[in-house]
Amino acid sequence: HAGDIFSGKNIPLLDAANGGSGLEIGDSLAKAAGVSEPEVRHTLHTARHVDIRHWVRLRRVRWTLRYLRQGMKVAAAGEDAGFEARGQVARDFGELLGVTPQQCRAALHAHSV
Repeated sequence: HAGDIFSGKNIPLLDAANGGSGLEIGDSLAKAAGVSEPEVRHTLHTARHVDIRHWVRLRRVRWTLRYLRQGMKVAAAGEDAGFEARGQVARDFGELLGVTPQQCRAALHAHSV
């Protein structure tokens, strides 16, 4: 939840106004937090050492993992986390975690039994 870096603001993970694309996420976060877009960029860089696009990728992977833990299938989990295509879920998991979403789902279910 984005609120962890904008204390007390309760900012949504992705703004429906931009379809979760990440292209205008800085502006969306700035409006939700009541701050300027440069302040959002600075806060993300200072607090998380990432740019907005990378932060969005990390958050989507994190939310996908959360949904996989709840038993959702990969396609549904990725869609609910804001991914626009299955291929992007696989690419981001591979690049950020070094595994496929299916491997994560299998591992999560193996540990829950």
